[in-house]
Amino acid sequence: RNGDFRLLGCIPYRAELNAPRTRDVAELLGAQVLNAGDYDQRRMSRIIICARTVLNTVPLLKPGVLVVTPGDRDDIILAVSLAAINGVPLAGLLLTSDTVPDPRIMELCRGALQ
Repeated sequence: RNGDFRLLGCIPYRAELNAPRTRDVAELLGAQVLNAGDYDQRRMSRIIICARTVLNTVPLLKPGVLVVTPGDRDDIILAVSLAAINGVPLAGLLLTSDTVPDPRIMELCRGALQ
């Protein structure tokens, strides 16, 4: 029925708009946000669960990646912070195990959290 429908406009498809924002993920999980940064704009295209060594994790730290790791994995937290400082726009870092990183580690990572 071609005559019954009139196209007013269209929105071009952009795959990145299908990726949820980091904020959406945090809200869905009911996560306590330690540092929001620009989580309103960051989009998550991939999730990695880090139980590996830093050496095996570094190649996975790419734009749009949400890194999930226990809060006591200081090595992974530091690697993620270094990636952010070096310009890798990760989606975020999700800490598990109800463990908050040591304040000394958080202080070292402060530059990445801004």
